[in-house]
Amino acid sequence: MSTRARAGACALVCCALHELRAPSHVLTFPDVDPTGAVSARIAQTSYYLPDEDEAAYVLRYRLNGHDWHDRTFDTGELHAASHNTQGAFARVLDVSLSELQNGDNTLEYVTRNVPPSYPPAALNIDLVLSTEL
Repeated sequence: MSTRARAGACALVCCALHELRAPSHVLTFPDVDPTGAVSARIAQTSYYLPDEDEAAYVLRYRLNGHDWHDRTFDTGELHAASHNTQGAFARVLDVSLSELQNGDNTLEYVTRNVPPSYPPAALNIDLVLSTEL
C-alpha cells in the first residue's frame, strides 16, 4: 500500500463552537485527486484544555458539506489524557472516499460538550490518501 498526503491550507483552527452554530473556519485541501485511493483519513494534532470530562467531548467534522461525523476520545486517548498529555493529542479521523471530490475539498469542525472557556484547537491537519501498490 502506498500513501500520499495533501496538506491543509491552515496551520491552526480553533473549533470551540456549539453544535448549533456554524463553524468559524472552513479549511481547504487544494488539488485533491482521489483516483486510485482505497482509504482516506484526516491526521491532525488536537489540543483540549485538560479536564475531567474528556469522555464526553465530541469533535464533529464534515467534508465538502456532507453529513457530520462525531469523533469521541477512544480508550487509548482517555488513558493518555490521565497521564499528563497537557491536552495535546495526535488524532486520526476516518474519511469516506465517497465524500471526496477531484479538486478542492473543504473541512469543517464544531465541538459538543467541550467547555468554551478555552477553545480547543486542531493543527498540522493533513488529508492522507492510501492507494494499492
